[in-house]
Amino acid sequence: MADFRIISLNIAMSSLSISDVLRTDKPDFLFLQEVSFSTQTLSDKLDNIGYSGECNVDILHPTLPGTAVVWRKTLKISEVNQIIERRVMSLKCGGETFVNVYAPSGTANRKERMEMFNELAVYLLEWRDKLPVMAGDWNVILAEIDTTKNFQTKFCKTLNEIVKSFHYHDCFRLLHPTAREFTFHRGEHVAQSRL
Repeated sequence: MADFRIISLNIAMSSLSISDVLRTDKPDFLFLQEVSFSTQTLSDKLDNIGYSGECNVDILHPTLPGTAVVWRKTLKISEVNQIIERRVMSLKCGGETFVNVYAPSGTANRKERMEMFNELAVYLLEWRDKLPVMAGDWNVILAEIDTTKNFQTKFCKTLNEIVKSFHYHDCFRLLHPTAREFTFHRGEHVAQSRL
């Protein structure tokens, strides 16, 4: 497998623009979550900075956030697919498959999130000979170190089973086994989490 620089960004939670991230970090791929614009709008933002992209949004319900994938124009992308509407998309480059995931968030969406992960597992079975690289906004945690409070309510058994069954690894945790860094903050006295 070739080396690729991948960034995953929930744009609703970021103070940086897509253009800022691309110009500053120069990733090969940028996986976006909570996208609420069309592929054409994304293309307009990317056209002059050497990137292409596609969105996975519900055109009938444009206020519902979805996903997008952005890639360097110099990369040979052979496929871009919407796997689960708004939630999961994939792209192929150099014989590798990359998957962007945006799981439903919050306790109220726990059932929808579990169903989405179960549907994702079916696709992973189809790809089992060569599993994809996955990134995104999972909106759950798998280890107590990834939250300051309420581990059991944020833990996702379904995703944990996928990780174990398909032998996936959390790249951040491999590089930083004891780090307590968080991607979701909801105030000083409320739980922080690395989602």
